[in-house]
Amino acid sequence: MNKEIQTLIRHENESFGFAGTGVVRAGLRAGLGVILVTLLVFSSATALGRKKTVTVTGFRGPGAGSVRYYVTRYLGRHYEVVPIAKYVRTSKRLGVKVTGPRNIRRICREAEIDAVVFGRILRSRGRWWLRLSINDGATGRRIKRSVIRLRGPRLNSSSRYSVRGTLKKAMERVTGVTKREPEPEPEPEPEVDHMPTVDTETEGEEKEKKKKKKPMGPRSSWTSIVEGGVMLDVVGRKFVVNPTSSNPDYRTTGLIPSPGFWFEIYPGAFITNQRILANFGLGFSWSRSFGVTSSTEDNGNGEDIKTTYQKTDMYLTFRYNILQSDKSPELKLSFGLGNQRFMFNIAGEGYDSIKALGVNYWYAKPKISARVPLALARLSFVFGFAAVLPFQKGPVEEWWGYGDTSAWGIDIQGGLDVRVYWRVHALLLGQYTHYSLSFAQQGELGWDYSIEGSGAVDRYYGLILGVGVKYF
Repeated sequence: MNKEIQTLIRHENESFGFAGTGVVRAGLRAGLGVILVTLLVFSSATALGRKKTVTVTGFRGPGAGSVRYYVTRYLGRHYEVVPIAKYVRTSKRLGVKVTGPRNIRRICREAEIDAVVFGRILRSRGRWWLRLSINDGATGRRIKRSVIRLRGPRLNSSSRYSVRGTLKKAMERVTGVTKREPEPEPEPEPEVDHMPTVDTETEGEEKEKKKKKKPMGPRSSWTSIVEGGVMLDVVGRKFVVNPTSSNPDYRTTGLIPSPGFWFEIYPGAFITNQRILANFGLGFSWSRSFGVTSSTEDNGNGEDIKTTYQKTDMYLTFRYNILQSDKSPELKLSFGLGNQRFMFNIAGEGYDSIKALGVNYWYAKPKISARVPLALARLSFVFGFAAVLPFQKGPVEEWWGYGDTSAWGIDIQGGLDVRVYWRVHALLLGQYTHYSLSFAQQGELGWDYSIEGSGAVDRYYGLILGVGVKYF
């Protein structure tokens, strides 16, 4: 009986040992599970606390609002989106522009922003594109740039996929801005009885910092560097002398085709986008006729005379974009010197030189012109008005002509500028130039002047057809 009892007790002990081991193992597993859950929760909280911050700037171009909304919504799912208002306020407080690597670095460091997204929708070669770029807030430099094709000025499934891929890859490369530590409070300065001394070195450094120019951002899309092309100046001319009873009228036989070229260059735009320096320019235009004849009429009798027509202008100009945008009207103020000649080639011919008096104007020319974009993005209206102030008139004022002559004139142009393809533009302008001449008729007839007359009107009218390129 005792042996049976001992055997039962031994079996119970063994079974209890195995059961105890299972309980211990179950307890260990539960403890490990609790620890893992705690670590996951802690790591998630840490990750949430270290979410990268990003700002989406105002996109430019047609349909930019909906594209920016999609970019902001996607970034908001994975990162902390900082309002653009905070970014702009910080830039104003620092006194810098919102673009440029150095400016972006300073703004992001101050506002604790890890990345900045820029975007623009544009049309080129008949297709729509989204230019998307992401700058790292720590360095201010661009870390990713993509040009994504759109189907019209809006996103579709393909372009949305490309946008998401661009943003994801860029944000993975973002370094992030280290949070600024609070600056220590300055220690109180000991009181002194004597007058404080001025630290001249520190004062000089502060003046140097103030003198440093603010860094410039990228050039504006409406600021061209060089404009120029070839043209055909088609002009007619009529010269009427009063009194008409004793003087012939000179007029061209039809219109005179005069091929030529023009260009404007803005040197400051190569190095800066500063509103004043980048908009001062130099201009030059030249045209000349070849193989042209004119006819003179004198009491019903006329003669055809070989003629040369040439016009040259050199000027300094300043342009001003009123609204600072692609669709804004633009004004130009110019001042230059020019030469316009209408000369008769009578050497070796039997023409009466009295009937073949030409003009060779040298003049000063202040001018104001405007370019106004119309409803179509490719079409602009162009208008110009200039005062022409001749200080030399040529053979007409010589002693064998009409003698001492004073003159003034105006030049008017108006027409259309059409962007044909890419940066190639076509120009169609109507033009009218009017000179008014007054003959002093002072001195001795035949010595100081040979032809009697009170004055004359010299008119030029026609078209300018041009094809040019604008380089930005």
